[in-house]
Amino acid sequence: MGNRCIQHQQLGGEVININDPINPKNEEPQQLAAVVEIKPPSYIVDPELQRQNEERSAIAIQGGFKNKMARQEANKQRKMLEEDKPIDWTVFEGQFQIPNLPDVAYNKINKQISNDYRMLPAYIKDGDIYLGQWQKRQFQGYGQLLKSDGTYLEGQWKNGQLDDGAIYFPNKDLYLGQQQIGVRIYNNGVQYSGDCSNRLPHGQGIEEHPDGTKYQGQFINGQKHGKGLMLFADGSEYNGEYKHGQMEGNGVFKWPNGFKYDGQWQRSMMNGRGRLYFYDGTIYEGGFHDDIIQGQGIMTYTDGSKFEGHFQNNKRVGKGFVTTCDRVVTECDWENGELMINPIKSQG
Repeated sequence: MGNRCIQHQQLGGEVININDPINPKNEEPQQLAAVVEIKPPSYIVDPELQRQNEERSAIAIQGGFKNKMARQEANKQRKMLEEDKPIDWTVFEGQFQIPNLPDVAYNKINKQISNDYRMLPAYIKDGDIYLGQWQKRQFQGYGQLLKSDGTYLEGQWKNGQLDDGAIYFPNKDLYLGQQQIGVRIYNNGVQYSGDCSNRLPHGQGIEEHPDGTKYQGQFINGQKHGKGLMLFADGSEYNGEYKHGQMEGNGVFKWPNGFKYDGQWQRSMMNGRGRLYFYDGTIYEGGFHDDIIQGQGIMTYTDGSKFEGHFQNNKRVGKGFVTTCDRVVTECDWENGELMINPIKSQG
């Protein structure tokens, strides 16, 4: 201090007086009255302490950012929840009980829960109870709906409608599949698979009965309508037109005993004009009424002879003509299938 202030610098562990003159003679330096120790300036920061402070600051910044993001996400989720929650349904406080479905249903129902839609507790409206996923106040994703009339629906929903799943009706009918194609199992054991509309057979499909009877063809609104092939359990078959579930129009029916009918149908019976082939080769062509030979017709036999006239209840009635195998024509009267008088006219 004063004019004899000594400045020092620490180098290599030694304290050097930088104000000492050069001593070329290497003379013994004069002993200093005092040695002043120079401390590091207070503005020099410890690097480790600085690193720790910076790390704490970064953590604090990150924490604040995360908290902000969490608040934003929470607000977003609350907003989405309000958008998804139904406004005209109320939370169902009771126990949600579903009917026991046939075993085949459980293997067909897609129970996958999507992360894209919101799962909510059971809600009720007008007696209908729904438990499942929602999006924008509509059934969306997996869900279960028990309707007030007892109908039960389960599966994947889209825009408020069951898109793919099972419907169990109060009468024990079961539907499996999508709206446009699926399987309907009726309570009597009949099963349909194919095109559908409103879960009813509509379009092309196959109907199978417990006894082995099988129909393949067209349907409209749940009924056979259009062209189709019916294979019966006894070996009979019908190939032709249907209307409102019955054979109607033109069609061919074959019996296992060799009989065959080709002609018009009404109410699933031979009605109108047609041709009936007997197992022995006899052929009748003419009118039919409710599966009975009736009206004007021609019966042709295997030997070439034939009868042309009127029939009633499968029997010849009234006047008719008999043509023999050698082409002799005879006019006769018939009653209830019996010849009443002798031939009145013959032609060679």
